[in-house]
Amino acid sequence: MWANHGSSLVGIRDINQVDPNSPAEIACGHCEQAGRLSTVSFPYLAQVFQDGNIYAQTTTGCRTTLTSRNYHGLTMVAGYTYSHALDHVGANWILARG
Repeated sequence: MWANHGSSLVGIRDINQVDPNSPAEIACGHCEQAGRLSTVSFPYLAQVFQDGNIYAQTTTGCRTTLTSRNYHGLTMVAGYTYSHALDHVGANWILARG
């Protein structure tokens, strides 16, 4: 069995996300601009991305092989591989689109 863990991975997040429960957002009928944090000072800004070491990933796996040699003249091999991966780094594709 093997495992791999990564923490403090570089990623981005939008620090100017819409707050759906803000009074301004509710008043405009959820127009997705009035509820942003920077609307009062900077109304022309929509998304403000911040880089940071905020993501993590974990990978675990197991590889098993069973070999039988010369059992009544037969040789057999059976194998099984299990792998499982979890991450929180899915938002980085935004940087690749440019």
